[in-house]
Amino acid sequence: TNMPFLDPDDEECQVGGEFSLKTKRWYDRFRLWWLMVPYESKTSDMLQKLRLESKAYLRDTLDKRMSLAKGVVILWQSLACLAQAIDYAVDVENDDGITGAMYRDGVTVRNFAVNMLGWLHLHLITDKTRFERRGELITAIMLLAQGAGVSLSCVMLYRNEPALYVTFGLYSLFSTSLRLKARAAISCAALVVCVAVELTRCTVRDTFDEIIGYSLALFLLTCSGFRMQEHLEQCAHYYRRHVNQRIEEIAKTQYKSTSLLRQLLPAHVVTLVKNNVSPIADNYNDVSIIFTDIKGFTTFCASISPSELVELLNSMYSAFDEIIVNWGLHKVEVIGDAYVISAGCPLPEHGEAPLPDEYAMRAVEA
Repeated sequence: TNMPFLDPDDEECQVGGEFSLKTKRWYDRFRLWWLMVPYESKTSDMLQKLRLESKAYLRDTLDKRMSLAKGVVILWQSLACLAQAIDYAVDVENDDGITGAMYRDGVTVRNFAVNMLGWLHLHLITDKTRFERRGELITAIMLLAQGAGVSLSCVMLYRNEPALYVTFGLYSLFSTSLRLKARAAISCAALVVCVAVELTRCTVRDTFDEIIGYSLALFLLTCSGFRMQEHLEQCAHYYRRHVNQRIEEIAKTQYKSTSLLRQLLPAHVVTLVKNNVSPIADNYNDVSIIFTDIKGFTTFCASISPSELVELLNSMYSAFDEIIVNWGLHKVEVIGDAYVISAGCPLPEHGEAPLPDEYAMRAVEA
């Protein structure tokens, strides 16, 4: 069944915290088609799971997003320095129609919009707490301010060159600390400004419409690629997170089973059991075994309450346990009033083994 793509942030597509399948708006179908990933990765159930995991995804990828955001700003600053070097190389100041005053004003606007705001942007996103709480707002404000400065410098220095608007639009799209919708809106706004300025000029470039068309196609393909990448990264994070949870659950279960086996079997036998060694049989010399039994236990149990019986057995066997630990003995089995102890089988794990003639004495003392 074809299910429309539902935006997790769209309140109209949520009913009781779950996605609704009733919406049939045309742009829902368009977004489903636009999200070029396998169908299993964009079903309603999968999108619901990703929405619930979105906070964990943002938290776990915070360092990566910060590093990428800083790298994009530094790259933008480098491109600005390259543009300044090209200006001097082609002697923009002596170009026809650009006066010295206009050139100075244009350079001032460009330096403020690109350099000063760029370094301010870089400073603001270096703090981890600030980036986590206000990263999107800071990026949006900085992009809008830089876009305004780039537009003015394009008009004053570069005769409204569309390539500069496209470069700024790509820079906006690569600023992944901001949501894709906002990045796409800022990029398209740069092209709108370019078109508006071009229409106010006395002459319009012959291929201007083709340039704008190619630019829109470039932005659309770039947005599609980013959308697919971000969606698949979140899917990968979801699967990786749940695989790690299952591994932790398995490790806890194995630890509990090992602890239970260690209460029933000697430590070296537990290791053999876990390694699937079969049959398990060892030879020991000079082994002493004692079996204890309470005389008249059945008649005695009838004369006291169950809670008193449990308290009596617990106090007695706790004393036995303390003795066998001090003497390095092994508790074989406890069944009712029967208590079975072995000395010399298995040998103590730590320290020197006692002499053979001490085993019987230790068993009797226990």
